[in-house]
Amino acid sequence: MASLKSTFNRVARDTEKMKRGYLSEYFIGVAAKTLAATEVDPNTSRGHEYQGVDAFREFLGSPETKKKIDVTYIRLEDDELPLRLELDGTWYNSRKNQPHREPEYRLYYPAAAEEVVRKARAGDTLFFCKPKSGPLLAMSCTAGSAIEQQLFWLFGLRATGDRFDDNKRDFRRERGQELSFTARYILELIEIEAIVTEDEWLDALLKKFGAEFPATGIFSEFARKHAPETSVRDDPDHALMTWIEFEERLFRTLERHIVSKRLADGFMLSKKADVEGFIR
Repeated sequence: MASLKSTFNRVARDTEKMKRGYLSEYFIGVAAKTLAATEVDPNTSRGHEYQGVDAFREFLGSPETKKKIDVTYIRLEDDELPLRLELDGTWYNSRKNQPHREPEYRLYYPAAAEEVVRKARAGDTLFFCKPKSGPLLAMSCTAGSAIEQQLFWLFGLRATGDRFDDNKRDFRRERGQELSFTARYILELIEIEAIVTEDEWLDALLKKFGAEFPATGIFSEFARKHAPETSVRDDPDHALMTWIEFEERLFRTLERHIVSKRLADGFMLSKKADVEGFIR
């Protein structure tokens, strides 16, 4: 039986007609670099700074004075749940008092972030990721790990040196990765929910089920019947992933319609707040 990773790759490659959405709908920019001991090892330095990140000024700006920004610090391991702390950081020009030199911006992380930040070691990879809304994501992972390779693939980056300069993506200028099942799976690991729908199927869904959710078995049967053609006998893993992919898109399509209609109608029943309806 094919590995789950190879199955993901084939589903991402072979279901072009189902793909909707791009990273640019969720992110402004991303960059990656190799961490130095001076950034994360207290035996080397007592500093609390990410260095070599000046190129991220393109997304965080170049403030004249120190600027506090919201930051979520994340440590990702292949076989463990992600560690994350929602704190802040200070974005500042470390050469402010050296007017004869070019500015160099760094991110100072607070002592409270050590619990996550110092899980990293020199040589690990640091990703800065700026969503369209919400805090900066400062994510570290072990060099050569599966999650590192997944993030490189997702964001279109590569293993590189200790600076962001030549290893960043600006999603204001490019669409980035299409949000296949594989891409959404990786995004879920960093708690980014990318909802992708099959809007052209909405009329068929409403004709079949009306504006309400059918039983799970019935809905799954409908999705399998209409999913892109795949061979269960020749490649059961690929068939299963294709069905899952298509069923999720159909569910999101119907869900969005039902929720939008309910919001438009309001949550009032006999002039009273319909709490149960809202919860459902």
